[in-house]
Order: sequence, then structure tokens, then C-alpha cells
Amino acid sequence: MWPSVEHLQGFCSVVLCTSLLTQVGYREPLIWTDVLQGAAQLLEEGGILLMYDTEKWGDFANVEKMTQQIKKAQLDLELLERQEPVDFSDDPDGRMFTVAFRKTGSSARKSCEWLVEKAEQLKQAGNSYYSNLAKCRDAREKLSSSPRVAALWKSVACYVQGLDCLSLARSQSVEERSSQMNHISSRLYSNLAAAYLELGETADTYEHALRVIDLALAPPLFVGNRQLRGGRLGHQGGRTPVVSYPGHQCSRILCACAYCSV
Repeated sequence: MWPSVEHLQGFCSVVLCTSLLTQVGYREPLIWTDVLQGAAQLLEEGGILLMYDTEKWGDFANVEKMTQQIKKAQLDLELLERQEPVDFSDDPDGRMFTVAFRKTGSSARKSCEWLVEKAEQLKQAGNSYYSNLAKCRDAREKLSSSPRVAALWKSVACYVQGLDCLSLARSQSVEERSSQMNHISSRLYSNLAAAYLELGETADTYEHALRVIDLALAPPLFVGNRQLRGGRLGHQGGRTPVVSYPGHQCSRILCACAYCSV
């Protein structure tokens, strides 16, 4: 399991992985096997893993080899299809294939207690980044790669993941923890807004900050006896609700590619 997204275990409808081997295949040709392992734990039953990558490394897109790996690792995945959307037969980096898998079993989800505790830990981690003044807090220094800006984006990542945890915890309808969750979420919202406000000069995140403030002030939303505070609530076939935050789509889809880290 990838530690940074372990709170999503069993909750994801889709996991996407694109162009990973084109970037690191020369040194880790079998890294696609790690993607299968991680995705199998993150996906809900019926969820989809979609991969798009080069055949050049590690037998990726070889149906027989990938099926053998699934059986060897005892993963609840079945191969749905293999396609070549674009003909790259003349490319020295190899042909590119789309491979899709479906999760056939269910993964144990994290408990409400675990998710609430994780949200608190992420809040504290975000605060440690936010409180780190780094070396250039001067507002006149607007370099997007400055140490202070990097620390602020790390704090934003922690706060958003904390809000994810609380959204997932609330979907489990544990009313006795609603007061604690509301307390943590109010801190996460306020801290996230503060980080977005400070990032405004370099990343134009003022509208995101205002949206977070609106979410913090919004009354709780209820579906049946489940409380979902803030966010835009949606349903997909009666499954776990979807809650979105500024600049972030909550946890229903996990994207892992060579250009971003999770």
C-alpha cells in the first residue's frame, strides 16, 4: 500500500496510471507490478484500474505475463481489455497500450476511528509545514519555487487529505464522533484557507480561499442519517458520496503518473 493514500483503501472507483514506464522503466522495468498491487487495495469492488504505457519495459501489456502476475500475487483483478489507441510502431520508445482491469473482490476499508485519527495527524503535519517560515517569507519574493511556497503547498496537501478522511468517516454514519469531526474539519478549513490566501500572490489561489471559507460556514448536509459537512455532494449509483474541495476532486479517482506524486 502507498502510505500517502492508505486512507483511500477500498474507496476508489478508478485508479489511473499513465506514462510511468516511459519515465522510469529503464531503471524499474517491473514497476507496473507495484501499480497492480497498490490499485488492488485501493479499489472498491467493481472499480477500474486503467493503465497507459509503453511495452518497452518489463513485459507491460503482455496479456499472458500480466495475468500470471495477478495470479502469483493473488490479486482480485481481472483483465478487461488491451488496446493500442495510437500506432507508435516506429517509435524507439516502443508501442503504447491501454490496459484495463476490474476489481472482482472487496478490500477492507479503514474504520471511522482510524480515519478521524488520521485526519488529526494530517492536520498536525499540515500545521508543521505551515509554521515553517523557511527562508523567504518576504511577500516581494514571488518565486513559485521558493522554500516557503513549497512548504505551503505541502500544508495544502495535508489539509485536503485530512478533509478526505473526514468525508469518508462521515459516510460510515458514526454519530457519536460528529462533534469531534466537526471540530477537526473547522480547523482544517481555516488552515487551508490561510494557506491559499498566502499562496495568492504566486499561484492566484484567492478564489480557492474564498470557496474554502464558504464551505467552512456552510451548514452540514444530511443524507439519511449521515452528516456530510460542506463540499458539493453527489451520488454515483448509491455509493460513497463525492465531496469536492478547491483544486481537488475527492478520493473517488486516484491518478498516479510520472508527472505527479501521490
